[in-house]
Amino acid sequence: MIRTPQRAAYRVMLLAGVIAIPLASGSRLGPVAAHAQSDARPPISVRSESDARREARAINERFVAAFFARDYAKAEGLVRRIIELTPDEYIAWYNLACVLTMRGRLDDAEEAFQQAVVRGFVDFHPLVRDPAMRPLRERDGVARVLDAWREVQDATIDARLERVQKGFGKTYVAQRDEPRRLAFLSGYPASSLRGVREEIDRLTAWWEQSVLPEGESAMSADPRRPDPWVLVVLPTVRDFNRWAAQTMGAKAGSVGGAYDHDRKELITQNLGSSLRHEYLHVLHWRDMARRGRVQPTWIQEGLCSLGEDIRIETDADGRERLVPISSWRTNQVLGMARVGNLPAWEKFFAKDADRFVSSNPLANYAVARSIFLFMHERGVLRAWYSAYVAGFDADPTGKAAIESAFGMSAAEVEKQWRAWIRTLERVPDQNDAAKVELPLSIRPAGDGLEVSEVTTGEANLAGVRIRDVVLSVAGRRVHDLNDLARVLAPMAAGDRVEVVIRRGGNEPRTLTLTLRAP
Repeated sequence: MIRTPQRAAYRVMLLAGVIAIPLASGSRLGPVAAHAQSDARPPISVRSESDARREARAINERFVAAFFARDYAKAEGLVRRIIELTPDEYIAWYNLACVLTMRGRLDDAEEAFQQAVVRGFVDFHPLVRDPAMRPLRERDGVARVLDAWREVQDATIDARLERVQKGFGKTYVAQRDEPRRLAFLSGYPASSLRGVREEIDRLTAWWEQSVLPEGESAMSADPRRPDPWVLVVLPTVRDFNRWAAQTMGAKAGSVGGAYDHDRKELITQNLGSSLRHEYLHVLHWRDMARRGRVQPTWIQEGLCSLGEDIRIETDADGRERLVPISSWRTNQVLGMARVGNLPAWEKFFAKDADRFVSSNPLANYAVARSIFLFMHERGVLRAWYSAYVAGFDADPTGKAAIESAFGMSAAEVEKQWRAWIRTLERVPDQNDAAKVELPLSIRPAGDGLEVSEVTTGEANLAGVRIRDVVLSVAGRRVHDLNDLARVLAPMAAGDRVEVVIRRGGNEPRTLTLTLRAP
């Protein structure tokens, strides 16, 4: 019903790991008002958060407590104070509509709902699903909005794009992807945005073919009630750092991306692992919203972190497919296994969201990803998810679905997982002492690695210049330093490699460079 606290749906991706702050795990969207958010997190922008918004976030916690205690009079006073502080906050207006409905004041509730829609509220699934909101749904004005579901959503997205573009600047390019219901705002050249859309197509295909039950689509099957638009912001590194500092404060230095489900807004620091992780959250949340069930944190983060590190394979018909592979998170699991510190599944599955993100979170993410990578490699990931969503009400932890997918007890599967971990090899990452390097000094640039210094005459003669961006090395994309470490690991000084670079907004070009010892 109401949109619960910010930890419900706002998630951030850390450069050293992903920290999610999700809705209470294993919960059911329905009569007890368990949908997502808000603590009035500001819309994506590079402008500073105001004192009013900070005060509104603090009040929101008291509002949620009052609502779930059924002290609706107190809750109304608190949410009205939030609206005074942040009058354009559409989630606050929707929450007011919920409170007024519970108090039987349907004329006022309908007015609050209309105010929410005018300000951008377009996710009508909770309102349609919640039996307690039936009196409001049956109001003529609300029914007309629901009948015009698609039209209302489409009318809103252009206004959202314009608003956010003002925050980032006119150099950002806006594009809409109608089939995916995605609206992009990009600070990168056209070639990089094309690459993003191709990656999203591959991720969506992987989600449909490897995760969702057979025959199900990543998109809503009801053309009258499509998925809400998601705003995908692809800022330059400089603009992302400004946004992170103003939004995340002291945590800004480790934040690599975020997806806010209630606002339907995604922002990412790079167009590789961070983008893939956050976009899988978009697909996962869409599926959870349609089913009316919010899955536990270990499942959300384990599934979505699978996309961070991938290999692209081509089948006999020339079709590309994604294959999740071991990553730097695998290295952490290997370290835990060496010292006998892998958690027992029974306890791990029982962790709530707060414990998952506050008690050794990097280890939790590594373990969660390893479990799903194990299922993927054993070929049972889709069977597991199908059994899981079918039996969610009986067992939201995922244990029963594991037993169904593997055809054996969870304890036996856990033993096999532990044995499988011992067979894994360490993955080269950016923290390793490099044996070989490019003849360039480089730093992350979002869609690749920016040249900060040209260190050999050969590279200079080849035409490399400071601020050029390296997009791929030896035919493999390098969005960050971990990508580069994996590409260079098997190579030796003196090897010549093809390097694709771009300069400004020009189309990429290919040149050949000689690797050197550090």
